[in-house]
Amino acid sequence: MNAIVKNLTNIIMSTIMIAHAAQKNMSTRGAVATTIITMKKAV
Repeated sequence: MNAIVKNLTNIIMSTIMIAHAAQKNMSTRGAVATTIITMKKAV
């Protein structure tokens, strides 16, 4: 379980960094919202 969450976190962080680089505010907010939804589904 911990390994799965750790892998998800790595993917999510990468996604946020890519989104942040592409378009600062809106993409970051969208990535954070997606992250929260993904983590809720995972847990």
